[in-house]
Amino acid sequence: MTDRLDRQAGRAEGERRRDDALSLLTARRGWLIRGACRALLTHLLDHGTGTADDVADRLPADPDGIDPRWRGAVMRTLSAARLIRRVGYTTSCRPVRHASVIAVWELVDRAAAVAWLSRNPNPPEPGDDAGTACPTPPLSTALLAPTHI
Repeated sequence: MTDRLDRQAGRAEGERRRDDALSLLTARRGWLIRGACRALLTHLLDHGTGTADDVADRLPADPDGIDPRWRGAVMRTLSAARLIRRVGYTTSCRPVRHASVIAVWELVDRAAAVAWLSRNPNPPEPGDDAGTACPTPPLSTALLAPTHI
């Protein structure tokens, strides 16, 4: 029984840490998350299903100093908004992912996705004073730490 409780507590703590990191990332890099959300929704509207690989294929290279795991916030944001749902798993085709297992996503509601896209236009580029806040320097969290160390 103790092992089960320890596992449940460990999972809850892991989920809390993930949510804290993604909340911080969204607050500091909202322009990045919004652009990637748009990329995934557009892909799903065109193709029906998609993965994090599809998001990566539609975006420019990650900004310097930002760990690529930030893309988890994209799926978390859209699934929390009930726009997408996980329908399975596949193997990543991106060499940098080392053939890891990734989720496959589909739209829950096509009309809601189109409405979300119209309410969330393309974000301004980093450093643009219009629209969403400009990015801040990377923080000392795992998701924002430089990957070249």
